[in-house]
Amino acid sequence: MRVALLGGSNSVLKDGFSKGLSEVVAVDNYALGASSSIQNMYSTVKYINNGHYGIVTESNVNDFHNFWVSGVPLSTIKDNIINLYRMLYLANAPVFILLIPITLNKRSNTPENIEAVNVINKLHIKCACHYGFNYVDFHDYFFYNNLHSKIGVKLGHPNVAIMRYIGKLVGRHIKSVFSQAEPKFGNEVVTLTSEYLLGSGELKVNSKFNKRLFDVENINQKKLISERHDYYLIGATAWCDENSLLSISSKNFSVVKAFNTELQFHEFFEKISLDSNTIVKNEKIKPPTEMSLRAYDIRNKELSFDLGNIKLSDLLFIRKDIANPVLKNNYNYNCNYLLKELEVFFDYLNHELTRQDAVAKTIRILLKKGFVGLANKLANKAGGQKHIDLYDRLNNEKK
Repeated sequence: MRVALLGGSNSVLKDGFSKGLSEVVAVDNYALGASSSIQNMYSTVKYINNGHYGIVTESNVNDFHNFWVSGVPLSTIKDNIINLYRMLYLANAPVFILLIPITLNKRSNTPENIEAVNVINKLHIKCACHYGFNYVDFHDYFFYNNLHSKIGVKLGHPNVAIMRYIGKLVGRHIKSVFSQAEPKFGNEVVTLTSEYLLGSGELKVNSKFNKRLFDVENINQKKLISERHDYYLIGATAWCDENSLLSISSKNFSVVKAFNTELQFHEFFEKISLDSNTIVKNEKIKPPTEMSLRAYDIRNKELSFDLGNIKLSDLLFIRKDIANPVLKNNYNYNCNYLLKELEVFFDYLNHELTRQDAVAKTIRILLKKGFVGLANKLANKAGGQKHIDLYDRLNNEKK
């Protein structure tokens, strides 16, 4: 069995969680930076073939960032989390959930954000337990054990060495932590399609991704509206050449969504109902009513740039008549016992940091007393670029 990894940048970083996991099991990585639960739902629908994969997924960090930075309503975040777990359940595959620490800085540490973090994490756990998915709550472990001094978290990214080690732990215990999938026969709850995007499109490629992209002006709007009137449009995959704005309007609503230049799945703040009066087009004048992570805001007069055309790959819909499940939390699927092995890693890390501090202190003393050759020898023998750089800096300052 191969493992499909779904998540955000914590699963993209090359020396982090994905590297540790792939050192133990075969991994197909479908993660995208700055992407939330709805991107994982998109990947589940697009890539997961029943019975061919086990799924490891993380998204709580970017769920929060989309709420805090992009302004996605918490109600929309919650709906997307619930729908992700619904699709994971219908994927007929064993599933494992990872909750990553969400840390707040001086700017983000507000009562509203603290409450949002709690709501998001608790909903992930409640959904996992409802559907019988095992999970590791690294967020809870991080704060309960006061690991701030041991693990650096920068922009939502815990220390990559720690994340790599956790990836190895999950990989080594993959058979025991995977939930057991039972065949389900659900109706078409969520559907993903590019059939309404006309023409041959253009293939865009970089070192990691390749996507066939279509200009939004080429949408077959008549066919789209006639065939999807029983669905809400909830998101779209885009990879634009320039910062762009997408306008979707009808008699009763108007949405202008800001898109960045990254390959990213973009969630709409509200479910969009398409009707015969709906118009979908590029927007060049109106300001955005909805933002995306790292999308430029044309309302900021200090920024100057040309708006391009939206380049779409897929559209994501959900049926209108699907109600959210009544979540039941009857069992404990917490696998935090795995994280006890981190204590060995922390012991090694503390020893290594103590050793490095001692080496740095000795280099300073030797240079201060004029033993340049000995300091140089020690810096190179220590085997770390940090000590070599320290020697070079202090020696240059001495000159």
